[in-house]
Amino acid sequence: YQYCCHSVEDFGYDSLLIFIYQWGVYTKSAFESIVGVNINTKPAKSTNNNVIEQLVNKYKELILLINTSFPNDDKFEFEIRNSLIKTINNTSSINSLVIYQLCKYCDNFFKGKTNLLYSIFEENGLIVFKSINNKHDFINFYKKDLSKRLLLLNQKFKFENEQKFINSLIKVVGENDDILSLTIMFKDLTDSKDIYKLLITVPTTNCALLNNSFEFNPLILDKKQWPNIPNNDDLQEFK
Repeated sequence: YQYCCHSVEDFGYDSLLIFIYQWGVYTKSAFESIVGVNINTKPAKSTNNNVIEQLVNKYKELILLINTSFPNDDKFEFEIRNSLIKTINNTSSINSLVIYQLCKYCDNFFKGKTNLLYSIFEENGLIVFKSINNKHDFINFYKKDLSKRLLLLNQKFKFENEQKFINSLIKVVGENDDILSLTIMFKDLTDSKDIYKLLITVPTTNCALLNNSFEFNPLILDKKQWPNIPNNDDLQEFK
């Protein structure tokens, strides 16, 4: 790197451009090896369930390398981001794989199946989300999983982190109909609880709803905003 930086004054030739180009080739190859692309750029069948973690770890590893070896040169960081974007959106099959894996990554976190701190989860998720060209597809899949999480976990679910993450997604894509429908789902749950609280305060005789042994949590949902209202089969699978 130092040799290339001084090549203009020493030899009258800017070899740094070639160095940066080769850096881009190297970083793209590193990401492609994770998602299963061979030398002919054809996607290979992969059973890898840690695609998101591996992509993010490699991304952070490369960022750390340029911060220590090539400081104050944004071109190297641009090549890393560009390589990740090109890899994720290389083919429809790779794109679908990454979207599926990112949804699974989010689902596992919000179900409490990982020990990640929220700040780390958010950082990792956004690194990949920002690199996906068809963010609309991810949001639609995410919405289906969110529907199950909100309804099946219900009272046991802590909404704060999920709402924080959705707000972070909004900062990336802006306020559009797809992303705002996610916020409506939260509003439906909040409104349902408020309405139910009013109902049970009404004086009633012989009402099963007032029996402490009977658990009843009615929900009023806007059907067009809830893509996947779970049934009993979903409940068993979710457990």
